[in-house]
Amino acid sequence: MVPVSAERPPEAAELDFASILDDLCRTATPGDDRPWSTGDLARACQEQGQDITSAYIHQLRTGARDNPTIAHVHALAAALNVHPAALVGGTRRPVREGERAGWRPEAVDHLVQILHSPDSEPWTAQKIAETIAARQRWGKISTKHVRHLIRGHDNPYLRTVLALADCFHVPPAYFFDEEYAARMDADTANIKALFATGIRSLATRISRSAAHKPATYQAAVNAILKAREHGQTGDKT
Repeated sequence: MVPVSAERPPEAAELDFASILDDLCRTATPGDDRPWSTGDLARACQEQGQDITSAYIHQLRTGARDNPTIAHVHALAAALNVHPAALVGGTRRPVREGERAGWRPEAVDHLVQILHSPDSEPWTAQKIAETIAARQRWGKISTKHVRHLIRGHDNPYLRTVLALADCFHVPPAYFFDEEYAARMDADTANIKALFATGIRSLATRISRSAAHKPATYQAAVNAILKAREHGQTGDKT
């Protein structure tokens, strides 16, 4: 299992949903000293109106099934008293009072709008579908369904979310955690600022790298922009 990091949740290809869920079940909910049994967890999910059986949870914990709906992810997270992003490798803290946590249906359209450089073609539903199919990791997705996702589908399957995350090179946690998404969006804005200054080769390398640490990355971007402002770098490539 890939370790969870507050700075960098795992990428889609690294995600092990079964291991994450099993680990969360074995870790007692705050205020309770007992790990979760599959039966207890199923009953807690059923109390939220989700048709989830203990057999189904056992299959999810063992990896026999790996494609719950987002509604099921939400129910599992609520029962376990963790942020929904925890199920995709993000923060494991409880949801804060008044916080909007969970699936962000507007995120797909937002990524379509912001994730392309001045030198690249904008994302389209067809391009997204073709990119997902070409990677041969998550199966195929129709252009029609991608359009539905862009319009804000509110309950896709997890593998669809992972396919989108893989396509856009963002951790799946981006689709569930507003705080983390805001940090990534700030990174994207800085990359665009680098392009605007003419430092294209560096901006391109940064934009393709999913392994940067936000604090280090931000410091590097700020230093480069400051140097550029004072004419200390002539990188125009």
